[in-house]
Amino acid sequence: MATEGRFDRQILRVSRDEFSKHGYYGTRIDTVAANAKVNKRMIYEFCHTKEGLYMITLSDVSREMMGVFEQTQPQFR
Repeated sequence: MATEGRFDRQILRVSRDEFSKHGYYGTRIDTVAANAKVNKRMIYEFCHTKEGLYMITLSDVSREMMGVFEQTQPQFR
């Protein structure tokens, strides 16, 4: 299970970078897989579709930003 988590983090890190650089339509699953050093099947097992990867990536970014917000605005904890 720890290995899966490591690959999930790699995929999210790379997908975040790819989506931010190239947008939804310019991002390719093949590129994400190559840069994350995983095979494409692993990405599809993780999120099923490109849209799924995008939504998981946005959710991850939102969760991170909420953590930053809560640290800077303690009254909202």
